[in-house]
Parts: sequence; C-alpha cells; structure tokens
Amino acid sequence: MKLVLFVSFLPFFINAQNLVINPGFEKVESIPLLYGSSGNLPNDMNWWAANNATIDLYSLRTMNSLVKDSFLMTPFHGDNYLGAIVSEKSVINYGEILQGELTQKLQKNKSYLIGAYLRFGVLSMYKSSDYSFGVSKKKQYEKLFFKRYLIRKTLKNISRDSIPDVWKFNSSIYKAHGNEKYVVFGNLRQRINIPNTIQANPAVLNLKSGLINHAYVDIDDIFVIEIPENYDSIKKETFHFSFNQKLSLLPSVGDSVFTYSQGFYKEQWKLTDSMSNTLNELVNYLKLNPFITVELSIPLNAESKMSQLDRLKNKRLQSLELYFEKKGVSFNRIHLSWNETTERSCVVVKIHDVLLH
Repeated sequence: MKLVLFVSFLPFFINAQNLVINPGFEKVESIPLLYGSSGNLPNDMNWWAANNATIDLYSLRTMNSLVKDSFLMTPFHGDNYLGAIVSEKSVINYGEILQGELTQKLQKNKSYLIGAYLRFGVLSMYKSSDYSFGVSKKKQYEKLFFKRYLIRKTLKNISRDSIPDVWKFNSSIYKAHGNEKYVVFGNLRQRINIPNTIQANPAVLNLKSGLINHAYVDIDDIFVIEIPENYDSIKKETFHFSFNQKLSLLPSVGDSVFTYSQGFYKEQWKLTDSMSNTLNELVNYLKLNPFITVELSIPLNAESKMSQLDRLKNKRLQSLELYFEKKGVSFNRIHLSWNETTERSCVVVKIHDVLLH
C-alpha cells in the first residue's frame, strides 16, 4: 500500500468511526430480569427510554428456557439486545422510544449513515410500519404534557415487510443541520399516533403462550458514521496487506484474507507480536473503510477442560476488545469466532457485512 493513501486519509480516521456509545448494548454490568418490574435500563448502559416507557433488555446471561430454545430470540451480535414496542393496537399515542448519546455532535451539512439491525420480536402479535430513526439536540424526547422536542427524522418509517423475523440491517443517509448530539429510535410520529398494527405476525401462530398484544421490535448493533465527501473515490482503492493479499475498500460479503499469525499461544490470552502485527493491519483497513464489519476467526490453540476453556476464551475476548477500543475501532464491527480444527490454523479475516454500498 502506498504511503500516500494513509496520509491522505489520516484526517478521516478520527471522524469515520462509529459515533455511538455502547452500540451493541454489551457494556453493562447489571442485567435485569426478563420483563423486569422496574422497566428501566441499567444506568451504565448509556441508553435510555426517552419517553418514560419500558425498553426491555435481553441477555444470554439471564434468558429463560423460552428464550434459549428459540433461535429468533438470540442477539445478532454479542450477548445483549434491546426490545421496544412500536405501537399498541388498542392504545393511542403509545410507543417506546430509545435514545442514546453520540461521542461527538454532528457537523453541519455532513452526511451520515444511521442504521441498526432490526427484527420483529417473535412474541409480538402484530407488525407495524410505525418505526423510524431520528436525531435530536435535546436529551429527552418528551417533556411536560407530552410537548415533544424537535426530532429530525433520518428515516420517516420502515415498512412492515422490510423488518423480517430474522436480523436485518436497516439504514438511511442523513444530512446534518449541525450540533445534533443524540440518536433516537422508535415511533417518532409528530401527530397523534393512530396505531398501524393491522398485520398479524405469522411467526407467532404456533406459540401457545407468552404472546404480546402489540407490535414489538428487537434492536442490536447501532451505527452512526460520517460519510466522507470523497468516499466514491476512496472505495475504488484497494488495501494491500503485508502478506501479499489485498481487499477492496468496497469488498463483497465473504471476501477474506489469510494471515501469517497463528493466534494466541497455548493457554495464553496476551497478544503475541505476530497477532499484534496482523491486528494492526486489520485496524488500518477498518479505518479506511468504516462501513464494513468483519469476522475474525482465530485458532483456538488450547487444550483446556471445558470450564477452563470458557475462562480462557473470555480473557482472550477481553484482550481483543481492549485492543480495538484503544485503536479507536468499535468492537461491534468485529464478529469473533474460534477455529477449533487444525486446518488453516491461522488468523482469518472475512467480510461479514457491508453497511454502505
């Protein structure tokens, strides 16, 4: 890779990363019970229900048998995801609003990709098109007597058919007015909400209990990323890795490179020099193209018993998460998997998803 490519893009590195704090809802210590009576998200999550309604937190750490037995209830990425009511068929003007603070204010006339992975909840009786994205300068969505703060919609609504029963990335392009500090998800109608829940959800027809009489949406991995003015020219370039392989800056899902690194030493969780060199190249590639997520497959290289193996994996995960955070790359862009076979026992980088085409 020519040095000029890195120099010309260097100012873009800082602004091109995900501006969302805790985008996958993973950084939280206290996990409430399913449908907790308090109705509040944990204070350390950096997300809140902006209109005092209940936002539900689902976690693989506490899920009951109903959740564990249903693949539709698993997160898209990591351990946690959120669920919110879009609208209630029998209640006017009800919908649960999720709001989060950005790492920096949006810049005037700059364009941003705003999106999230969504699906209709498997326990929801209805599907609704009352769901949309927005941004605001204020922290709360509503104030006294339901007088609403100004919400600038980035996506007016999402059709029922565009949110399936499996995770799908929904997004929009937003040109900032300037100084927007918060991102907002939910039913953002500016008038009285006439519930649009006329379509029954076929995914729940075989369930005999636990159904919810409203339209319910699951949310995971939120992205707010600045789009550079010269991105059309940037994406035509390719990135050359030191191991004589290259990837386009607008790759296809499934494209991959094989590295020289053999991963972690046996029973260790500190990054080796070889591993650090490989990850450094991956970081540079991710910074040049902030609109991709990757699968990072690492040789397990361990002979531990099951209980010790889980502890080892967790420590390795923490090492990797800390590394990417220090480099300024959101860890929700990394889908980690362990290669437990001896075949291709090297670190493999594969394109998982492309957020902006």
